[in-house]
Amino acid sequence: MRGRGTIADNLNSAPSADAENFPAGETRQAISCYCAKLSLKLHHWTGTAMDHMKPFEVPADMRKFAEQSVEQARQAFDRFISAAHEAVADFEGRAQTARSGAMDVGGRAMNFAERNMAASFEFAQQLVKAKDVQEVIRLQTEYVKAQVQALNEQTKELADTAARVAKDASSKPL
Repeated sequence: MRGRGTIADNLNSAPSADAENFPAGETRQAISCYCAKLSLKLHHWTGTAMDHMKPFEVPADMRKFAEQSVEQARQAFDRFISAAHEAVADFEGRAQTARSGAMDVGGRAMNFAERNMAASFEFAQQLVKAKDVQEVIRLQTEYVKAQVQALNEQTKELADTAARVAKDASSKPL
C-alpha cells in the first residue's frame, strides 16, 4: 500500500460530495475540481495517474478471445435449440402414433361393448318368450357360453392391438 495509513483512513480524508462541498448553484467547474481532487487521492492511494482524457481500450488479443467466446457460445446454443426442436418433433410424432393407437383400441372396445349389449338384449328377449324353466336354463347356458367365447376373442384382439400400438410408438425412427 503506497498511501499512509489504511484505505479506510484515506477514504475518510477524501473530499466528500456532500452539500458543504457543492452548495446550491455551484458550477460545472466546481464539480470538475472535486473530480480532480478525488483523482489525486486515488493516485496517492494506488501510485498510478488517472488520465480522464484517454479512453479505455480493450487489448486486441482480449477482444479476439471475447469475440471467439461469444461465437462459440452462440454455436453451442444453436446446437442445443436444434436438438430441442428435434426432440419435440420426435415426441409429437410418438404422441400422434400413441394417440392414433389409443383411438383404435378405444374404437374396438366401444364396438365390443355395443355387440355385448346387443347380445344381452337379444338374450333378454329370448328369456321373455321362454315357455318353461328348462328353456330358460338352456338359453342361459348358451348365452354364458357365447359371452365367454366372445370375451376371450375380444380380449385377445384388444391385447394384440395394444401391443401393435406400443411397438409402433416405440419403433418410430428418431
